[in-house]
Amino acid sequence: MLKKNKSFLAFIIIAAIFLVWGIFLVPGDELLYSLFGQYIILPVAALICSILSVKKGSLLGWLSPFIFAAVIILLPFTVFGATDLVFVVFAAVPCVLGFVIGALCKLLSGNKKAEAKEAPVNA
Repeated sequence: MLKKNKSFLAFIIIAAIFLVWGIFLVPGDELLYSLFGQYIILPVAALICSILSVKKGSLLGWLSPFIFAAVIILLPFTVFGATDLVFVVFAAVPCVLGFVIGALCKLLSGNKKAEAKEAPVNA
């Protein structure tokens, strides 16, 4: 199942890299970790992976935005021992956007395929 959904696997790998980086933080790297990982890389990765997963159309694809949001919320809790409402916003917004964009892309590509089948061939 994970082999077919490469975007889900890619997000899990990115999150695992940030988890390992967070576990081995040296004093003074917390700000870089928070700004770079939590506010830029993981939300962008969640947005892109949500779009690709939902376009795929599998059950895992439809659940992946919620899983991505949960990972982004739980990662600071794992690293810092606390989480904040800000992480919920930075997790939910890209995942919901990716879900909507992916669903629209899937819907539009389905309509184009249906129109192509119905179009008469003038020969």
